[in-house]
Amino acid sequence: FANPAQVFTDTTLIIEPTGTDINGDNIDYNYDWYVDGGLVQSGNQNTLDGLLFFAKGQAVQVTATPSDGIADGAMYTSAPVTVLNSPPTAPVVSLGGDFIHDDYNLICQILTPSVDPDADPITYEFILEGDGSPPTYGQYTSNYLNDSVNAVATDIASDWVCNVQPDDGT
Repeated sequence: FANPAQVFTDTTLIIEPTGTDINGDNIDYNYDWYVDGGLVQSGNQNTLDGLLFFAKGQAVQVTATPSDGIADGAMYTSAPVTVLNSPPTAPVVSLGGDFIHDDYNLICQILTPSVDPDADPITYEFILEGDGSPPTYGQYTSNYLNDSVNAVATDIASDWVCNVQPDDGT
């Protein structure tokens, strides 16, 4: 395969064969794409779209057969590549809304959840920090484990940050 070195569910595989014809004729190629040993696409397309044809854990392989229009050349068979786990996207989060001061609880909210291209279930780890350190007290759970800090604890720091790490379990 010409591209890429690692294959994920949303990867488009590309094969770019090169060859010459002893008579100087133009060469066309026929490609047979296999997923887990079964033929999924055949013809003159040198690409295979992972979103349409393969998933995490499957093996993908291609054969390319050159032809000058008169005779076929020797078929090339690629080594199989295994589709790797795709990491989930980062969620979009908000900490406390538009107005924050010491009298309000801070709640880290997920505005847009993560998406996993492999459709794996996603869990989240919330890391709240005030002035670069986790709170020593007052942390509690609103929607997710440790996603909030009670108002009594917010006066220990002035700069609060919420980091949310998605995990697809693999």
